[in-house]
Amino acid sequence: MGFFDNDEYDNISPESLDGLAYDELNKRLHEYNQAIADEDEDVIQARKEKQKKEVHIFAAACIIIFGIAIGYFLYIYINYTELYVKNFGIRPKGKASDEDIIFLGFTVLAPAIPYILVAITIGIIAIFSYYFIKAKKNPKSIDDYLKINEIEDENLIRDGFTPQNFHPESFANPKQKPSPYISPNNYTSEIMVFLQSTDPTFNSLEFIEWGKKCFRIFWDAWTIGNMEAARIFVSDDLYNKMRSLFEDNIKKNRKDVYKIYSLLGCFLNKYERESGFEYLTIYLTSVHRHYVLDTRRNSNIPIEGSISEDMKTVYQLKFMRRFTLDQKTKIKGGIQTVICPNCGAEVTALNAGRCEFCGSVIKVSEFSWVLSDIDEYIRNKTPVDNRGVIIHNVKF
Repeated sequence: MGFFDNDEYDNISPESLDGLAYDELNKRLHEYNQAIADEDEDVIQARKEKQKKEVHIFAAACIIIFGIAIGYFLYIYINYTELYVKNFGIRPKGKASDEDIIFLGFTVLAPAIPYILVAITIGIIAIFSYYFIKAKKNPKSIDDYLKINEIEDENLIRDGFTPQNFHPESFANPKQKPSPYISPNNYTSEIMVFLQSTDPTFNSLEFIEWGKKCFRIFWDAWTIGNMEAARIFVSDDLYNKMRSLFEDNIKKNRKDVYKIYSLLGCFLNKYERESGFEYLTIYLTSVHRHYVLDTRRNSNIPIEGSISEDMKTVYQLKFMRRFTLDQKTKIKGGIQTVICPNCGAEVTALNAGRCEFCGSVIKVSEFSWVLSDIDEYIRNKTPVDNRGVIIHNVKF
């Protein structure tokens, strides 16, 4: 069972969430994370593959060394008489035995032995140095990572401090820095509790459902080749980036196809506030098929990927909006609405960029959440920030 394979919220309704005791929900979420960590077959499989690779490398090195030794003594055997005369000044008596060949081999090799020993010593030192440096740079556990990145002066962490006063055991050590060697923690309930202090209408389950809907519409829009379908909930930077990639695909006669079948293991990992904006990070697992077609051919045979093979990919979604104390999240049933600043009407953010009543253009990120970044999460490569809630440039 992988870390992101199950959606632990299937049996919890948004209506019942507020009625659950916070400590009980918090305990259930942390027990789930611990169970997943204990049974993470992906990590176990990766470790087995690494061990198998190391055995193959060792076996290959032994075969190469053995082959060199055999070749060397075969050379001594073929040129025995010539080498014997060169090293001892006389011709050998009779046929050479195995002991004679080995003795002559070491005699010929004797002048080079000091250099060989030096080379072996340097090689051993280099190998130990490599693994020592690698162990320092690549911690294998959260405890190792925290030990390596321990910060003695707590004043250094004010910018990016994790508030823990409302629930001391909610979050990881605030000294922990983002790392690609840890798994993202599920802080759905903790983030909701914190956000409701300024945004009482925020509901984490409703937000996750809306995020999943945005994810589906985003890739549907990419597949049909019309990013305008997702424009209203996508930030300007992400929209321009994806449109540029789409135009590049057109020039290369490529058509990307994403067919999403299910979304699993969705949870909130981080809330961050900085420079007048706030950000929410969602992790989710997408079960889909992804392949590339050549638009010059009238064929459904892909030039990349498979039309019949399911892929399971973990994505990191980052949402943003401008922060104000009176900002309110209005998401219900997977639909986000914003209040038109001109006439005060509610506008469905997934359907329109203009107010349907007065026609005013609404920049959604000023009044509600937009998708600002989307990226694949790759274990041991994508940095993970497990500090939960991060408020920059605030003194506590």
